[in-house]
Amino acid sequence: MILDNIDQVSTEELAAGVYQILYAGTADRETHQKMRDQRLIPIFSAIVQAKGQPSFAPPNLPKDQTDRVMMSAAYLLGDIAAPDDREAVKALMDMMDDEHDSVKLAAATALGEIAATEATPKIVSFFEQMMTKREVGAIAKLARALAAIGGDDAKAQLSRFTNENRDVADKHVQNAVAEAEAAIKTIDERLA
Repeated sequence: MILDNIDQVSTEELAAGVYQILYAGTADRETHQKMRDQRLIPIFSAIVQAKGQPSFAPPNLPKDQTDRVMMSAAYLLGDIAAPDDREAVKALMDMMDDEHDSVKLAAATALGEIAATEATPKIVSFFEQMMTKREVGAIAKLARALAAIGGDDAKAQLSRFTNENRDVADKHVQNAVAEAEAAIKTIDERLA
């Protein structure tokens, strides 16, 4: 397997192999763990930056498949990148401008895991869009991302959501409210 020989293959071979693993979408636990190698950050960043269609990808893949590969790369960046991995953060920030909510949610989740503070305005804006659409599953994930990033803007958005929805009877909304309240508590503890 190509991931066993990262230092012994060309960058092009490694990138193409990693792309194929992401495209296949089925990885055993060992492969999944090997994909968390920080040396792969530039490859994942390139996949995200190229909207799932980098030069090392097979040609003519359907958009839904390239989006899936891009989202997988984003989630992996969230697992292994750090706030100072500028290339990864920039690629994920650009991904927040995608037209599809599922793609934006993957980027926001990854940016939260990285704790990229510069992402707060974009995540807050997306949080507001999801509030308007009443996408409570996305709201809960975005609440966790905002909690990981922290800050006053994130706290204000989460507070607004909980205040506006505290009395809504729907159990899914109440779960999202609980996530938002937990996020506020996390931010408060960090700011204290």
